Amino acid sequence: MRNLKIFGIAVFILSLLFATGCTKKSTAVPESMTFQREDGAMRFTISSDNGFEAVFLTPVFGGVFSPGEKVWGKITSDDDWLNDVFRGRIKLGAMSTDTATFGISLLIKTVDPQITLTYSKTNGVINGISVAFNMDDASTTELVNGIIGGNYTLLREETAAFSWSITDASGSGGRADAVIPADLMGLVHGGTTVNPDTAGWVNEQFEELRRIGVKWFLDDFSWDIIQRTNAAGEWDNVWNYERFDQYVKNANEHGIKILGLLAYDTAWIHGGKVGETSIADKNLPNLMHNVSIYADGNVGRNVGTPEKVGLYKEYVKRTVERYNGGEAGKVHAWSIWNEPDVYPRFWTAGKEDFYYMTGEAVKTIRSADNGGASIVVGAFSSTASEEWIRGLFSSGAAEGADFFAFHPYSITSVSTANIYNDFVGFSDASFHNRVWVTEVGHPTNGGYRADGATGYGTEVHIDKMPQTFVKTVVLLASSGAQKIFWYHLADSSQNMDENLRDDNDSEDWFGMYTRRPDNTLEPKGWLPEAYKLVADNIPGKTWRASGLPSLELPGDVMSFYFEGDGKHCLVVWYDNFVNAPTVNITLPPGKNYTLHNPYSALSESIPASGAYTLSLRSDRDERVLFFTWDDN
Repeated sequence: MRNLKIFGIAVFILSLLFATGCTKKSTAVPESMTFQREDGAMRFTISSDNGFEAVFLTPVFGGVFSPGEKVWGKITSDDDWLNDVFRGRIKLGAMSTDTATFGISLLIKTVDPQITLTYSKTNGVINGISVAFNMDDASTTELVNGIIGGNYTLLREETAAFSWSITDASGSGGRADAVIPADLMGLVHGGTTVNPDTAGWVNEQFEELRRIGVKWFLDDFSWDIIQRTNAAGEWDNVWNYERFDQYVKNANEHGIKILGLLAYDTAWIHGGKVGETSIADKNLPNLMHNVSIYADGNVGRNVGTPEKVGLYKEYVKRTVERYNGGEAGKVHAWSIWNEPDVYPRFWTAGKEDFYYMTGEAVKTIRSADNGGASIVVGAFSSTASEEWIRGLFSSGAAEGADFFAFHPYSITSVSTANIYNDFVGFSDASFHNRVWVTEVGHPTNGGYRADGATGYGTEVHIDKMPQTFVKTVVLLASSGAQKIFWYHLADSSQNMDENLRDDNDSEDWFGMYTRRPDNTLEPKGWLPEAYKLVADNIPGKTWRASGLPSLELPGDVMSFYFEGDGKHCLVVWYDNFVNAPTVNITLPPGKNYTLHNPYSALSESIPASGAYTLSLRSDRDERVLFFTWDDN
C-alpha cells in the first residue's frame, strides 16, 4: 500500500478555489492566466488545457501547506457559467513540495456553493478580480471566505487560440462495453505456507475464501528468503523453496490461481547489511522509513547495476522454472517488483535502472516459463508520476509483457476510478485493455484524523466498507480492469487487543478479516459478504456503457448495468452530499427480482417496479441498490 495523506477540508476548499479561476469560452482565450491575492497569501495559474496550479505564499490550513508548496490539477466537467457563477466538478490532480511529489485524483462535487467571480475589463485586460463564496451554512461560508475569498490581481496573461476538452467521470464518456473476466476477483496475501495436515484452520480458510468467490491470490516470492544471507554477509548457497512449495500446493489444490511477486533484493548482493538509517518518505516527509545500509554503500532496495540485475535474473529464472506446472506446482502469473515509485520504501535506484531491470526480467520469464504464465509489469502506486508510467513503455521495458498493473488507492471509490483511468491514459495504447489492479483497498483505522498521526488518509469506517467495496469494484470493472486484487486478507490478531494494537498505523487495518490468535478468520463487519455479492454477480457479464434501457435517473445518481448468460445486475447509488432523491426504477421483464443491501448483507424479493429513496454519499449507512434478476 502506498502512503497517501490528505486533509479533507483542505481538499474541499482547494476544489472551490480552482473553480473560480476558469475563464469564459471565447474564440480566442488565454493560454494561461496567473492571479495573486492582494494580501500575498496565494497565487494560482489557469492554463488552456483546463489545468491549474496554486502556489501557497504563506502558511495555510494550520500549517498543512507551507510557503512554496503547490497544488495542481484539471477541471473535469463542462464549465457551466451563469451570471459569473461556476458550479461543477473539480479533479484535484496532485500536490507537491520542493522535495516531494505525489499524485491524487479526486472527483469533488461542491455542496452547491455560490461562487461569485466579479471583475472589470479595461481595454480587454481583466482586473479588479473579487472572489466570494456563499455556502450552505454560515460557519462554512466564513471559513471558506476567510481562506480563499478576497481580491486578486491578474499578474500575467498569455494569449493563444485553443479549444476546451472536458470529460466527466460519472458518465460513460463514449466508452465501449466492457466484458468482465470470469476470474476478475483476487485477494492480496491470501493463502498460506502452512501444511493443512498440521493445522485444521488451513482448509477452513480456503473454504471461506472459495465461498466468497476469490479466484486469485497475490503474494511475495521473496528473493531474500529464497536466497538467504548468512552471518558473513554472503549467500548461504541454498535455494530455499520449501515454504513456497507448500504455498503453491495449497492454492493449486483448492483451485485458486497465483500471481507471484518477484521482489525484493537480498542483502548478500550488496556485501551484507552493515546498519540502518531512517529516511523520510518522498511523498509524506513526516513519515519515516527504516532502510538498510549495505557494505557496498547502497542504501535501501536497489538493483541498479547490470551485475545485480544479473543476480536478480538468476533468482527469477530459477523461481519461474520451478513453478511452471511441474512437480512443484503452477504459478499462473508473475509480477516484476512492487511500487518502484515509492521511495525509499521499495526502490532507491533510478527510473532508468528500474526500466532496465524490468525489461531483462520480462525476457527471463518468457524464456524460463513453459507453462503459459502471464507477465505483469509496472505495479505502480497511486502516487506514480506520468513520467514514471510513460517511461516504462518508451524505454521498451514492457515489450513482451502481457499486462500492466496499478494500485489506485484513494479516498473514495470515484477518485479511485479516476486515478485508474488517468493511469490507463498514461500507458501505451496497446495496454489500455490489459490492465490489472493488483492492489486496491482502504484501512478501517489509521488515526489520520488524530494529532501527530501518520495514517494514509484513505480510512473508511468499517460500517461503510461494504458499500465502498461494491462501488470500487463496479467502477473499476466497468472501466476495463481485467483483475482486481483487494488489499488484503487479514489484520493481525493484535488488533483485537486495545493494549497491543496501533490505531495510528493505517497499514495494520486493511484486512477483510481479522486473524484470531488461533489463526482462524473473524470477518470485519459485512465486508466479506460484499466481496461475495460482487463476485457472484459481476464477473463473466458484460457492462453496458449505454446503461439499462429506458432507465432515467437524476444526473447525480450513478447506475451501472451488467448482463450475461440470462442474468442481470444493476447497481445504483447517489453521488452527492445533499438532497438525496427518491428514484423510480422499473426492471425489464424477467424473474427472481432481488434487491441486495451491502450495508446489512440482507437480500429481499421485490417487484419489477418500485420507488427507492437513496442516501447521501457521506452517510455511514449509505444506500447502494444492488439489483439482480434472471431472464424468464
